[in-house]
Amino acid sequence: MRGAAYVAGLQGWWEGKIGLEKSPDYVLNAATPLFDFEPGRSYRIQAGSIDGHCFVCVDGKLLLELTDYDPIDSQLHTKVGFEAYASFIQIRHVRIRSIEWQPLVRSYPVEF
Repeated sequence: MRGAAYVAGLQGWWEGKIGLEKSPDYVLNAATPLFDFEPGRSYRIQAGSIDGHCFVCVDGKLLLELTDYDPIDSQLHTKVGFEAYASFIQIRHVRIRSIEWQPLVRSYPVEF
């Protein structure tokens, strides 16, 4: 049984989608079929979350992001796992690391 976790899916949901889910309830999820994976080709996948801002990048391009209004406590839930469910993938050359980031402040300029 999977506990609290963000789950990134690649070539999944029986329809070749890339997506993000939040377990164990799976009430929060997002998926898209808009990336055409090529069978037999290797891809560089980067996925993670920063305070509930989840993302999946393939070959350096952001394909999907999701912001969780009730983020998982990353200090309490620290594990990383892999599985292939309703997908046909092979996972190689795994590196797990902490994300380095800086906040990016965006705002509209005052117009009047």
